[in-house]
Amino acid sequence: MKRFWLAILVCLLSLTILAAPFIEQEDLTPSEKPFLGGTLYLALTASPQSFLFYGTLDNNAYTVIGQTMTGLVELHPVTNAIRPGLAESWSTSADGKEVTFYLRDVKWSDGVAFTADDVIFTFENFIMNTVAKGNSVDRFTILDTSDGIKKPVKWVKINDRTVKAILPSPFGPFYMNLSHAYIYPKHKLESKIDKNRPDSVNELWLTNVSPSEIV
Repeated sequence: MKRFWLAILVCLLSLTILAAPFIEQEDLTPSEKPFLGGTLYLALTASPQSFLFYGTLDNNAYTVIGQTMTGLVELHPVTNAIRPGLAESWSTSADGKEVTFYLRDVKWSDGVAFTADDVIFTFENFIMNTVAKGNSVDRFTILDTSDGIKKPVKWVKINDRTVKAILPSPFGPFYMNLSHAYIYPKHKLESKIDKNRPDSVNELWLTNVSPSEIV
């Protein structure tokens, strides 16, 4: 009897694997050409508190912001596999401690080019900023196995289209954590914030009106 149920389980798993490509085809938008307009409906329990992902601890805000922002990598909507985001590709050193990201040649909505400066700015002012309510300091602070001390991931600009992450030690969840590290435009926010002032970071809504009047 055990062998019978084991055989059934193996068959079900095999069918699931074989069906994955077809499920993906149905769930993903067939056209690669985006278009303006339309309405997106989201189920929220309340209005978002902010449009700055790192300035709030609010699931409603995360739900809304997650539809408009992306990171260097992102999760496949069907398989949850890591795939390119703002980085079109990346390479990893032999020891697993250095990851070099090659950025896409894209522009922000105002026509300004996306560069490595935006990545460095976001990590320094938001993601690794302890005064930001929604920071991700813990996610990007990794145990250095050589001395047993936790250390932050370092980010280095190689050129406008290349940025390198230097990890204290190889870290399996790095890419998963990175998929939730949304990048913001330096040229729009640099003059508006002081990373040492919590009110400057956490009260920045990124709009002249309350989010509740928009969503």
